[in-house]
Amino acid sequence: MYGECGVSDSNPRAVYNCKYRGEAKPLEANASSFLRDLCPHLYLGEKETKTCCDYAQLIRLNDGMSLPKQIMSRCPACFRNFKAFLCDMTCGTNQADFLLVTKEKNDEKFGTEVTEYTYHITNNYTQNLFDSCK
Repeated sequence: MYGECGVSDSNPRAVYNCKYRGEAKPLEANASSFLRDLCPHLYLGEKETKTCCDYAQLIRLNDGMSLPKQIMSRCPACFRNFKAFLCDMTCGTNQADFLLVTKEKNDEKFGTEVTEYTYHITNNYTQNLFDSCK
């Protein structure tokens, strides 16, 4: 996936991501400092960083972090790991390794919108994430 397409049919505050089959794209210039602050493990330098998200997706991801940050602020490790999980899901360069598009919708204006996907995650990863929040 890359970029935001149309508005969700069931939630007007949510948007669909665009289906994209290519390689990760170079980071947009205006997104550099944002990615570096929000997802530091994905930032490899201004010219070297490639992602599967654009600036608008980073803004939405950042806006969605306010409640988790409040809840997890007492445990910085928990919040950092949770944030890394969401960063990888949104911007990770290897999304095809763990995301499977299961439903899509063609839109004349936006192209192919991803309306549903399955996220594959190991029990070990989820246990480690949970343990970091104990």
